[in-house]
Amino acid sequence: MRRESALRTSLLALAALMVAVGIWTFSLKKMLGTYAFGISGIAVILLPDWEFFDRDFSQWFTPMPAQRAPSIDRDADTFRADCGDRSVHHKVEEGRGPAPGVNVPLRMAKGIHTPSDFCMSSWSVTLATMRFKSCRRRRQQLELAGHSSGAGKGKSYQGSVKVAYGFSLVKGRANHPMEDYHVAKFIQIRGQELGLFAIFDGHLGDSVAAYLQKHLFTNILKEEDFWNNPGEAISKAYEKTDKAILSRSPDLGRGGSTAVTAILIDGRKLWIANVGDSRAVLAKGGDVIQLSVDHEPNTERGSIENRGGFVSNMPGYDLIFTFELPNDSALSCSLGDVPRVNGQLAVSRAFGDKSLKSHLSSDPDIRSEDVTADSDLLILASDGLWKVMSNEEAVDIARKYKDPQAAARLLTTEAVNRVSKDDISCIVVQLRA
Repeated sequence: MRRESALRTSLLALAALMVAVGIWTFSLKKMLGTYAFGISGIAVILLPDWEFFDRDFSQWFTPMPAQRAPSIDRDADTFRADCGDRSVHHKVEEGRGPAPGVNVPLRMAKGIHTPSDFCMSSWSVTLATMRFKSCRRRRQQLELAGHSSGAGKGKSYQGSVKVAYGFSLVKGRANHPMEDYHVAKFIQIRGQELGLFAIFDGHLGDSVAAYLQKHLFTNILKEEDFWNNPGEAISKAYEKTDKAILSRSPDLGRGGSTAVTAILIDGRKLWIANVGDSRAVLAKGGDVIQLSVDHEPNTERGSIENRGGFVSNMPGYDLIFTFELPNDSALSCSLGDVPRVNGQLAVSRAFGDKSLKSHLSSDPDIRSEDVTADSDLLILASDGLWKVMSNEEAVDIARKYKDPQAAARLLTTEAVNRVSKDDISCIVVQLRA
């Protein structure tokens, strides 16, 4: 018992020391600082599992029979349990693609009890994230995040097609101001009615998102060929707006923003454009159609590397620990959260981000869609919603209400209930109000 207590105390001291050394050395030499953080991360991973100290460490380095990974029973892609005093979030890669996230108490995970249980032959297993958080703290943060940062609605007043919209914005749990901005309005121009809808999800501040809210649609409509070739006009306006943001970087700061924009022309034609991971989804007949493209570093790794950048889970360096075991088995641990451009930005396209712009694109993906009699509703939302909800789930929830504002509010509330950490912004447009 004394030996175990001494080991725990030593491990705590090691973790604290490595964090301190990491903070000091990271500014001097990124690679050295990253290793220090990595060692402290492993210590924190092992710390809550006291039974780890009673294990025979020789099993990590001596021959062991081949065994498959233990399965985890679950009824859905994501399983949560807010019981127990500690919980762990595993994302495990087997073969090519990542398995669904499993959020379970450490000691209640079926088949996964300690880090050594990941020592299995013939499989390379990556621990993408392990984060420990008390359930009480989680509930407190959830309550704080539940306060809405804005809501509203409107409708069209012209034309045979009646369209109504509603929006809801909820601040996330981070200790910074709301960074999501939106546009939702109808305007009359050249005898036609345009519905303008957008979500701008800022990062490293809200300055770029606020700039986009004021200027992006104005720049699109200023393009001479907008009425003849809306797609080309949108592309040019996105490029010009990004250049204007970069030229104002001393005032706007070093941050950036994603964008998803929708222009509804006379209630009959939709033009969707986006950069980043904010998303637009259309319910049409019995189909749910994603009209935007999620621009993620892993999916655009080639173009990022061609520009001289790299994709990593760690700030500034891709740190992977690999333990070679007998019988061609291995244990690999990648310390980080999600793939990021140069270990920093979790999207591969964005406005702003001057320090990363040589490795980033602001070229939008653009798509047009006819609004027909079976077109039901359009949903635009930031990734704070889409990280915890599928397109089909969002449409099913939005269809429960005739009032689009109530539908948008229900979507953001449900995202908060599913423990979304980010700012959450949502616009619901009912195309047959």
